[in-house]
Amino acid sequence: METFEFIVNHVFLPPRLPDGEEEDIRNQEQTLLCLFHSIAGKYTLQLNAEDSAGWQPILVMLQTWVDIDKHAGIREDELNTALKKLKAHGTL
Repeated sequence: METFEFIVNHVFLPPRLPDGEEEDIRNQEQTLLCLFHSIAGKYTLQLNAEDSAGWQPILVMLQTWVDIDKHAGIREDELNTALKKLKAHGTL
């Protein structure tokens, strides 16, 4: 239920000023990112080949983001590795 509340409050409702810091926001953000990546992957399976190909850079970007942000924040070494793998006109 906690994850559902986080999604509703951060995706569907307009932003509001917080009364204070949210607790455990890192885990919730990571859960939301992984959920979005999973849903995007399943969505592309329903598309024709041409449309699915257009989604591939997005899936790569989301997977890279999951990999970089899997710890308690972005790690410099993982970000540098992702930047080195970046192709011309690619995505992070």
